[in-house]
Amino acid sequence: MTTPAHHNTADLYAGRGGIYRGSVDPDNLPGWHTYAVTASDKAGLLAALAREMSLPSYFGRNLDALWDVLTDLTEPTAVLWTGWADLAIAQPRDWAIVLDLFSERTRLTPPFALVLV
Repeated sequence: MTTPAHHNTADLYAGRGGIYRGSVDPDNLPGWHTYAVTASDKAGLLAALAREMSLPSYFGRNLDALWDVLTDLTEPTAVLWTGWADLAIAQPRDWAIVLDLFSERTRLTPPFALVLV
């Protein structure tokens, strides 16, 4: 299982994007738009993000379409993902690809954070 480099959640509360591991209180993230998703595989993640982010019906439910959505964000955004370890263990190749996509997005503005709950 590939374990992501993650930051101290204090960085998240300070408004810095990145990949974090642990629980956070979305109510204590002022200025962040938060989405809580539960998914144990790639298809479930895409479906959960489509639902929680109210993506349009034409959202392609693939990683290219997800990248387009994430790069179109206009405000600091945090995705709190429960169930990620199942994907990491059962499908390490898909896990690495998904993690790389999120990691790449954390390098752009506005800030983006993935919280592995």
